[in-house]
Amino acid sequence: MEKKVLIIGPYFHGYNQSVEKAFKKLGWETKVVDFYESYHPITYKNRFLYGLLPLIGVKHFATKYDNYINSVMLKEYNEFKPGLVFVIKGHKVMESTLMAMKKSKTILWMMDSIFNRYGKKFYTYKSILNYDFRFMFEYTDVVNFEKEGVKAYFMPMAYDETIYYPEKNAVKDIDLFMTGLIYPVREKIMLRLIKEFKDIKMKFYGHYLVWRYPLRYIRYYLLGYRKYFMDRNIEPSEINKLNSGSKITLNIHHNQSNFGCNPRVYETLGSGAFHIVDENDYIKDNFSDAVVTFKNYEDLAKKLRYYLNNPNEREIIAEIGHNKVFNNHKYTDRIKEILDIAGIET
Repeated sequence: MEKKVLIIGPYFHGYNQSVEKAFKKLGWETKVVDFYESYHPITYKNRFLYGLLPLIGVKHFATKYDNYINSVMLKEYNEFKPGLVFVIKGHKVMESTLMAMKKSKTILWMMDSIFNRYGKKFYTYKSILNYDFRFMFEYTDVVNFEKEGVKAYFMPMAYDETIYYPEKNAVKDIDLFMTGLIYPVREKIMLRLIKEFKDIKMKFYGHYLVWRYPLRYIRYYLLGYRKYFMDRNIEPSEINKLNSGSKITLNIHHNQSNFGCNPRVYETLGSGAFHIVDENDYIKDNFSDAVVTFKNYEDLAKKLRYYLNNPNEREIIAEIGHNKVFNNHKYTDRIKEILDIAGIET
């Protein structure tokens, strides 16, 4: 096989480019096709055309974008002539597109759960048999596919060591930091923390003001919660700085993660930060010495108090975590493993 790979995936936090860097380190020629997950730019008009209308059966505008981006994929494929097509998530990649790429080996790496989040209505599930190899970040997806007679492999997430690394001479002037989507389960915990820990500095990043949750506007504008909720998303470089400048980085998983973990675990440890994260079996089995886990809110509050007052223990655990991910969980490590399973020389 010629060592040329076409990487197709969503435009999100540079993950496509991190995978590309890993392939390049292994001597591959690369090309990337980014697609938007939620029809860029995110405006009220586009939310109506691409979000609301499909819910009532009007799919013209959404299908128009899907057809366009698949035509771009095929154009790049035919011009580049890769030996390997590497698809990340793939919920915009149509079955007809994959069929037209049959001269190349195709690999899917899911960085979300097919069964728990996207369900069976998206292209990924409908096209699953058209991939030569399928890798899942969530182990229960592997089990579910096995029940359907489909072979898939468990492949956890990773981190990009050129983006996430310990910042030299960082001043830890934030007590508790978290970034990500602020969905209701996370917000409930955040609100309890704000109420209970009035004497510490907390910073929560991610869009907070969402019209579906009107009470948030009252908290933000009338109750002074804007000092906790920054109400904006941040780029990876800023996440790394905030990880390094925080005593504790908090992580609360989406309910799709039953046996697996989100990229924040690897990225936080890659930054050299101390990490408290909700407990699941994958984290217990693989990171018990590198992070601190919590089972419920009371357990979280107890551990926050303890570790805020014990910086030496925080530093020891953070160093173990950083060494663990740097030695075993970079994107290069994952791509090597994927290619090995697929029988492709690195």
